[in-house]
Amino acid sequence: MTKKEYLSRLERCLECIENSEREAAIQFYAEYFDDAGEENTEKVISELGSPEKLAREIITQSADQGNSEQPAPDPITNGESFTSIDTNTVNARITIILGSEYKLDINYPEGTKKPEVSISNGVLRIEEKSRIPFGKLFSPRTWRQATIDITVPDIDFNKFNIETVNGTVIIPGVKLNSLHCETVNGTHSISGVQARKIHCENVNGAISVQDCRVSEECHCETVNGELKMTGELMGKLHLESVNGAITFKTSMPLSAFNANFETVSGSVYINGEKQRKQTSIRSNVAEYRLFAETVNGSIHAEFEA
Repeated sequence: MTKKEYLSRLERCLECIENSEREAAIQFYAEYFDDAGEENTEKVISELGSPEKLAREIITQSADQGNSEQPAPDPITNGESFTSIDTNTVNARITIILGSEYKLDINYPEGTKKPEVSISNGVLRIEEKSRIPFGKLFSPRTWRQATIDITVPDIDFNKFNIETVNGTVIIPGVKLNSLHCETVNGTHSISGVQARKIHCENVNGAISVQDCRVSEECHCETVNGELKMTGELMGKLHLESVNGAITFKTSMPLSAFNANFETVSGSVYINGEKQRKQTSIRSNVAEYRLFAETVNGSIHAEFEA
């Protein structure tokens, strides 16, 4: 049996659980196969057992989890303040929460090691030092995605650098100098942020930068996913996707931009009007630059009249 066949059978056996849990489980075990290497596929299958057997363990765990109380959050920072965040994790959903205090809640699946946490020179650092070697990773509970919730007060921050391999990034309404988000498999949901610079980079997943105010630069790039960027957007703006549509809407007028729009298999629309697949707009009085490109998808751009 190949890795693809194993995961396909496992996915069919998990149709009775929630979509998010099923996707998390498949993602985890796909990565587990990848870590082991193609030459160890048979060894992995022998360790995990049949897809049906593994599915029963996952379904049982899912039912037990739904009927039991969740573990209490694990506060780490004890109220210590910081002005920047730097995270580097593997399988974690990272959420910024606006509140009245500084607080860090980390929930990792049973049997997995929590990341190292420190605050130094005003920077909160969360880092997974190394991945667990193949052969020591498997536990029926380890497929569940970790969560890291960072509560911050409504103040001006310096820089958030959020990096995770497999996980969603959620950031609402913060004010800061620079925001950098980078994932491989996961979505970026950025809303109401005010920043000088925003950079979002992904491989498999959508990127949403909505109702934000960017004064200098915003760069959003993904391979497989939809891009959405809306708000008071100024400066140098870049949206790029291979397989996915692009939606751009700003409160600034079209005359404020020198703009390029390019697509291969889709269409370009500016304020609802269809344009050529490669459309350039130039003005000697334009203050800002906009570049939007997709291979397989359409581009919809709206500007203030």
